[in-house]
Amino acid sequence: MSRLDGRCACGKADFIILGGPLLRCLCHCTICQSFNDSRYADVAIFRQRDIVMPHPDLVDYEVYKFPSALQRGKSSCCGSALIEFMDIPLFPSLVIVPVSNVAISHLIDPSFHIFNEKRKECVSDVLPKYQGFWRSQLALTYRLAVSLRAKEVPDGNDKTA
Repeated sequence: MSRLDGRCACGKADFIILGGPLLRCLCHCTICQSFNDSRYADVAIFRQRDIVMPHPDLVDYEVYKFPSALQRGKSSCCGSALIEFMDIPLFPSLVIVPVSNVAISHLIDPSFHIFNEKRKECVSDVLPKYQGFWRSQLALTYRLAVSLRAKEVPDGNDKTA
């Protein structure tokens, strides 16, 4: 994947994506609805090492629920959802990016919904829809693990094996 620029709604807080997304999903939890000021969050998840983060002075981070593995950052310039950090035990550090902050054509399609019971309206698609805290968390964790594992598998051209 080539370099992809991301930015807040007003364009003053920006970041750079250097690697491809691990996955993309639609989250209907009330925290994501509030943070993104939307009926749901359409987000892509990346390894933190693949993101050149915005300047710290341009982001206001907040934790919405304790204990939280997630710090959500809004642009200090316009207040729009900008970027989120996720630290899950046994996983690398991850960054969540609202797809509205990047050129959507460069991203993968969403593959599932989580916290679907909190939805403000039905989304008509054929994607799996997970309901409840544990089912949603397990679906996200499992899909992240599969994606991380797939990205670590050699391409078959390694002659050292």
